Amino acid sequence: MNKIILPLISNGHIVNTPPTLFGFGIFPVYGVLLCIGFFCSFAWAFVEWNKKGYRTSDYIQISIFVTIFALYGAKIWYIIFEPIKSFENVGSILDVFIIIFIPSFGRSIMGTIVFAPIGIWIYKKFWGPDMDTLKIIDIMMPALFLGQAVGRWGNLANHQIFGSVVDGDSLNWLPTWIKENMFIKFEGELIAKYRNPLFLYESIANILSFLFILIVFKFNNFWKKGTTGMTFFILYGLIRVVMEPMRDPHFVMGWGNTINGFPLIPTSFIAAIIIMIVSIAMLIRFQLVNVSKNKIYKIKY
Repeated sequence: MNKIILPLISNGHIVNTPPTLFGFGIFPVYGVLLCIGFFCSFAWAFVEWNKKGYRTSDYIQISIFVTIFALYGAKIWYIIFEPIKSFENVGSILDVFIIIFIPSFGRSIMGTIVFAPIGIWIYKKFWGPDMDTLKIIDIMMPALFLGQAVGRWGNLANHQIFGSVVDGDSLNWLPTWIKENMFIKFEGELIAKYRNPLFLYESIANILSFLFILIVFKFNNFWKKGTTGMTFFILYGLIRVVMEPMRDPHFVMGWGNTINGFPLIPTSFIAAIIIMIVSIAMLIRFQLVNVSKNKIYKIKY
């Protein structure tokens, strides 16, 4: 049987063919999958939005604002928590400007997750419709699980965010075209090695998390506003806590000197724990504590 190899390329890896879709055309696999993932998130949240009877124009406006805000949030997050990699090749003020203001490289999905609800709050505060911020978060945030589930397959295409080195036989359960695209050589390494397919694990985890929210929260009226959104953050934080230690050290964000290739302070891992703790506390607050109608969480519509 002939091996099926995706045409892949990425920074830091030895690959010989351009990143085009299915071996022909001009569309990069990674970019195409990101767009599909975004469309899935956008479409599902749009359906939920319409079920609530909200205006389509409000959804489009807030989606555009939050998307742009979250993209730059991902950039800012990467700069803060990976300052050395962000500025290691800086040679002029222009380079600094490009790094900070142009999202050409170096982004973190965790920055998107953190900045998206902030963007929702800002839009609602200054320009948004007469709606409750928690209701908007409940609708929009879980949709990101769909986008992540699709988008992570882009990491197969660009050979990024994979796990530690493993024996090739341990990947025999995978389809051949996935296994062979986990045979990766970093620049500076003498030989290629098989890597753990974290993109696949995380994609499955995102799908299961999305289904959990859909089943538990969407088909009954027991849960109060804010609990769906907080459950999203809890599950996302849990996924990150599990996945971060499994990553190849090249893809672990952090501060300080490295120990066995891993940073002394793994910032994404710590941030995931904080996200989980804060979200659990807020879920308990929203679900179990009675909120007066005179307080800021009053429903205005």
